[in-house]
Amino acid sequence: MRVELFLAKRFAVSLRHDVFTLFTTSVTTLSIALGYVAVCVAVSILQGYSDKIVETATMFSSDVIVRSQIAVDFEDPSSIVRRVRSVSNVQDVAIALEREALIKHKGQLDGVLLNGIELSRYAVFANVLTSRDAEKPLTSGIVIGSGVSRTLQANVGDSITLILQKQGSTVPVVRRVRVVGVFESGMGTQDENVALLHIDSLRTYSGSMPTAASVVMVKTAAIDQADQVAQAIRHIYSSSAFVLTYKDVFQGAWGWIEMQRKPIPIILGLLSLVAVVSIISSLLLTIVQKTRSIAILSTLGLSSRRIGFVVLLRACTSALLGVLIGGLITGAFVYVQSTYHWIRLDSSLYYVSELPVHFDPVLAILIAIGIMILTVAVSLVPMAIARRITPARALRFS
Repeated sequence: MRVELFLAKRFAVSLRHDVFTLFTTSVTTLSIALGYVAVCVAVSILQGYSDKIVETATMFSSDVIVRSQIAVDFEDPSSIVRRVRSVSNVQDVAIALEREALIKHKGQLDGVLLNGIELSRYAVFANVLTSRDAEKPLTSGIVIGSGVSRTLQANVGDSITLILQKQGSTVPVVRRVRVVGVFESGMGTQDENVALLHIDSLRTYSGSMPTAASVVMVKTAAIDQADQVAQAIRHIYSSSAFVLTYKDVFQGAWGWIEMQRKPIPIILGLLSLVAVVSIISSLLLTIVQKTRSIAILSTLGLSSRRIGFVVLLRACTSALLGVLIGGLITGAFVYVQSTYHWIRLDSSLYYVSELPVHFDPVLAILIAIGIMILTVAVSLVPMAIARRITPARALRFS
């Protein structure tokens, strides 16, 4: 093993003086690095999107939500909560009240979905509140999204006007409400269209029943159990309620992610093809340049197997260097984007206001292992050629 390592190192040092060989080796290493970066970044972005959707969905709704099929409030939400709690893998159940309304401030008018929640649900918004030093709790005012805040030029402490329809009446209700917080979830559809109120306040403003609720939110023991729990609840309320998972709530964004996943195998295939051609051409050029040296080593007693192993070590060195360079580039990109959010997006097109990324070290290692296995596989042809070099013919015609 030491002999093969020594010979591979000597070959690499001597080939540095050949400009063309150095160029092909550099191109091979760079192609592997760029391929690694492309795959890792693509996977990181898609995983970031997936995590952002799950985080936002479970924040504004839940893993599973239950709505009335007749577009009115539940008559007895407490009985629904009790029955849903009995379903297997259900961790927690909460209720909410939704109403459409207009918000007016400083001559600006915007439409929002008022989400009346309980105080226990408000705790999940702690990490996205941009004004953590809100003057008063949720029970004394309204929390608006950052998009609504920019449109209305309303900040914490300002009083805004709510215009909403009163239950059972055609006359709208007008209320002055104090802004006690601003949230920024990163999902444009929520930040620009949602406002939070305490459920009792919204019941009072809209003239609803003291126990009114339009949504039952179900938290499962694990997010991957959402479909199973939703199916069990549908079996209970087969004709009287809509049961949706977080994927159904954000169906557009989730479908967009699934569509983006499909080209990844094609991209992997093209990158693999480029890497294969680069590795084979680089190794064949090395063998051509070092034919005489290989013949001399064979004459001195070095077996064909060990000669082939020298070629393999050179290929693995280039692949390993490419993976390391690609890993550094990928890590730098993920760190910069997740910390400073340099790449901004149009939330009306991409669902989020900034490019989400999530780096999975395990997946990055698996991709690196795959590249190394591919390198070994494509090195078999140059190894076979190197092993078939006969000393007599090589030394005679060199």
